[in-house]
Amino acid sequence: MIIKRLMHVLAFLVPLILLSGCPFNSEVPLCDTKNSVVDDSLLGSWASPDGDEDSQAVLHFLQFNSNEYLVIFTENNETSLFRAFAREIENAQFLTITEIHSGIPEPPNYIFARYHIQKGALEIRLVEEDLFEGKTFKSPEQLTKFIATHVENDSLYGESQTMNRLSDSEISW
Repeated sequence: MIIKRLMHVLAFLVPLILLSGCPFNSEVPLCDTKNSVVDDSLLGSWASPDGDEDSQAVLHFLQFNSNEYLVIFTENNETSLFRAFAREIENAQFLTITEIHSGIPEPPNYIFARYHIQKGALEIRLVEEDLFEGKTFKSPEQLTKFIATHVENDSLYGESQTMNRLSDSEISW
């Protein structure tokens, strides 16, 4: 149920997922949050360039603590909350993302996204499941080593989605 909800939300976040594969889901994160640092350049609000103001997908990255982000995703008057933390692997920036659920606590299920910020644009590529078939990882170190081996392999990722930084005057809560 968590995976279905997460994939539904990510379908709005990254519309091109529907044209490519499925994101890789893991019970293991890329690192312990204690080993993560907040990338200040990611903080703020980002919007997909497609869609009108009422249906525009918007990501709000807020600093939750010294190691994590609170990510608020809004589209079509629906809101979802995520916890995320960053990690560099082979000079590439990655996010470990898990949805925040209300009610009965469930074990975290992580997805990963490679991101790059340049000239006011956030490029996101989800890590997809294709290269992970038959693979299991018992630790963040094992998972990170596998991703490091394939970091420049385009088969590791889905299609790229670009979002533009919003100014404070463009943000509507």
